[in-house]
Amino acid sequence: MKKNSYHHGNLEEALLKVGMKEAKATGSRNLGVTHLAKLVDVTPMAVYRHFPSGENLKAAISQQAREELARRMASAVAKE
Repeated sequence: MKKNSYHHGNLEEALLKVGMKEAKATGSRNLGVTHLAKLVDVTPMAVYRHFPSGENLKAAISQQAREELARRMASAVAKE
């Protein structure tokens, strides 16, 4: 499939999902724009349509991780 003809349904969501998966597996070292773009089969430039920089992408992944942690902690406390 040609990269320039590929349309992604919800690229921002896909990048965050794959970013979370990579962060869980390897930490923050594989959260670069090029690597994550490759994993979701888009060009790195497509990523920049949703995130102004790699740092913004990492910050969004970090925010999502914190929100997930907060949900899990609240769930654990509720079970006590």
